[in-house]
Amino acid sequence: MRLSLPAATTPPDLTPATARRPETAAETARRFETAMLTPMVSEMLRTAGEEAMGGKAGGQWRSFFAAALAEEIAATGQTGIAQSVERAIAAYAK
Repeated sequence: MRLSLPAATTPPDLTPATARRPETAAETARRFETAMLTPMVSEMLRTAGEEAMGGKAGGQWRSFFAAALAEEIAATGQTGIAQSVERAIAAYAK
């Protein structure tokens, strides 16, 4: 008997890291901005109280929610953090 994956399921990317496309300076800068914003957003959510996250159970998801919010904030490009980091990376590339 042969089993197959459902059509909607895709296998994980098992390509070795050395064979993948190198990350651009903009991608690196955005990931850095997200990493910088995540603890700030997490702290803001902590001060909002448990009720803001749906009670005691919501606190369990705070870190995931903070990371998702930080990623969305970074994606807007409005803070200027990623742009500054990208300029710094470009200065080293010269």
